[in-house]
Amino acid sequence: MLSEYLGSYGFAVTARATATDGLQLLRHGRFDALVLDVMLPDLDGFEVYRRVRAESDITAFAMLLLSTYHTVDREMALQRETLVAAHQGEA
Repeated sequence: MLSEYLGSYGFAVTARATATDGLQLLRHGRFDALVLDVMLPDLDGFEVYRRVRAESDITAFAMLLLSTYHTVDREMALQRETLVAAHQGEA
């Protein structure tokens, strides 16, 4: 749904259904931004975020993590706070 919406505004969108497929694509392509669902079937979005930040062969770009409020449990919310804090410390 989001990819169709962005595409209707002229954005070139490449979508993948799993984190594994998405990471593979990121290693071989060039992208300006990553819109990442927190609730993926194989890895959670926070783990994908960590892997993208850690891998030197993935070009730097903006990342936006999305989720619906009711699906994010307490542990994931705490992970998010840690990621935000870690990112702010790098700035």
